Amino acid sequence: MIRIVLGQNGGLMSGALANLLSLQDGMNVIAEAFTREDVVAEVSRTRPRMVVLDHDLPGSIDVADVCYEVCQESPSSSVLIVIKPLLCSSIRRTLTRLSPRIGMIVADSTPAELVSAVRALADGRPVISPELAIAALAANANPLTRREQEVLREAGHGAQSREIAAKLFLSPGTVDNHVSRAIAKTGARTRLQAVRIAEQQGWI
Repeated sequence: MIRIVLGQNGGLMSGALANLLSLQDGMNVIAEAFTREDVVAEVSRTRPRMVVLDHDLPGSIDVADVCYEVCQESPSSSVLIVIKPLLCSSIRRTLTRLSPRIGMIVADSTPAELVSAVRALADGRPVISPELAIAALAANANPLTRREQEVLREAGHGAQSREIAAKLFLSPGTVDNHVSRAIAKTGARTRLQAVRIAEQQGWI
């Protein structure tokens, strides 16, 4: 039995999707969640085999973070993200790191395609709609140089400029210059925001 937590915006569509999945042989929607935080809470409570997660679900945490928390909280759970092609670059790195536990299906998929994707992901097979694969390949190329990537990775681990300089055999001033350029390239305002954006885009 594929036990499912459904993370969807409330309303008729959510109820229809829950009914669709529960009517399938070997599937059962055991809980519904209407925010990203609730998804994590329901996974912790129920330990499902599958989470079907609407990328547009409201919440204060990123969808990528939801995926990481689900995988840490319940090692037997997988996540099928329902997403628009234009948004897939935001979780591309998450998909790469956690595949095949994380799958993506385009938001306008047919009911049959959704059911098939749930079964495939539950069987441990990688799942990504062709439209999403094309969109991911067409996502913006990495604007960061190799050294800027290295500096941001270290900054993401909490290292300060002097620590980064010592590890990478650079001067602190050079590290600060790399950080400044990375902030400009990512459109960020701070070092930590630049790290966050670069991680979300799969640049580091």
